[in-house]
Amino acid sequence: MPKRGENIRKRKDGRWEARYIESYKIDGAAKYKSLYAPSCKEVKEKLEAQKLKPWQSDTTINISRKLTIEQLCTEWLEDVRISLKAPSYARYYNMIHTHIIPAFSKRL
Repeated sequence: MPKRGENIRKRKDGRWEARYIESYKIDGAAKYKSLYAPSCKEVKEKLEAQKLKPWQSDTTINISRKLTIEQLCTEWLEDVRISLKAPSYARYYNMIHTHIIPAFSKRL
């Protein structure tokens, strides 16, 4: 059963520790990072700030090349191919080539 709520605990040395998932490994296992503070309130604030960090970035993405829907779907499908089972890949391929690409081709 998965854990629910915040992953915050008091350590033996008196500090508070908050753990969060930073990323996932190739095999799907979670990679955790820890934050420390002298009080529970402070560590909660740090954890909330860390959760908002990816959404507050000033980085803008400059897309210089123009892609068609077919190119975009094909590139995405190749990127996720290693993480999918064969039946899932076949289903996605079929959906893209049966429904998505023809639907956008008719609009042009």
